[in-house]
Amino acid sequence: MSITNRQIKYIKSLQTKKGRKLNYQFVAEGVRLLEEALHHNFMPTTILFSANSLSERGNNLVMGFKAKKIECIPVSDKILNSISSTNTPQGIIAVFDIPKTSHYEPKSKKYRKIIWCENISDPGNLGTIIRSALAFDFNMVITTGSCADIYSPKVVRASVGSIFKTDFWETTNEMAINMAKNRKFVLIASTLKGENQSYILNNLNKSSKLILAIGSESEGLSNDILASSDYRIQIRHEKSVESLNAAVAASILMSSFYHI
Repeated sequence: MSITNRQIKYIKSLQTKKGRKLNYQFVAEGVRLLEEALHHNFMPTTILFSANSLSERGNNLVMGFKAKKIECIPVSDKILNSISSTNTPQGIIAVFDIPKTSHYEPKSKKYRKIIWCENISDPGNLGTIIRSALAFDFNMVITTGSCADIYSPKVVRASVGSIFKTDFWETTNEMAINMAKNRKFVLIASTLKGENQSYILNNLNKSSKLILAIGSESEGLSNDILASSDYRIQIRHEKSVESLNAAVAASILMSSFYHI
């Protein structure tokens, strides 16, 4: 089996936001990242690999996908490098479907803790937040405003595979606020002026459903989110530091709600 020029052109198009939105697919590359996809049973439609570049670990990964009946196409280093979005490809790239549920309001009752990202435009920050969300049992990420594209290569890499186990909803502030109210979530807004974590934790219990909203480091959260929030939360830190990086702040706050 060999790859066609048309397939190469198509996979290259998935490196762009326009291509991903048009085709509802995205690419991920690298051994560790794709090991996480296999581990979480998030199966690609196609694997491209270069036998010359793969380590033993990478070859075992290809065998794992073949055992799952995934199409695995051998290609040359030259072709793989032309498709890759990194300077040092690891010999393997995969094409995945974007879950269509990411465009619809979540209906499942399994979502008890949600992280809401507004205007988190840096892909590294958004990917790190997704990684922390999985670590601290926030099993959905909502994005609104000018957030980075969840399925962009940089976000996918920064998530270190957590993207394969996390659900997403790309929506508007109005729809997210309505969902929070209608489904009786406690909306907690992060801000420079608010209550400390212990005060809010004392008012929550094991049955509380919560949405934690995080804004950009430069602008914070929009007024409509702040006005709709049930609590406003802050992280106490030295006054010599004006604000924390958004991903750091989100991770600290999510960790404080881990055990509820």
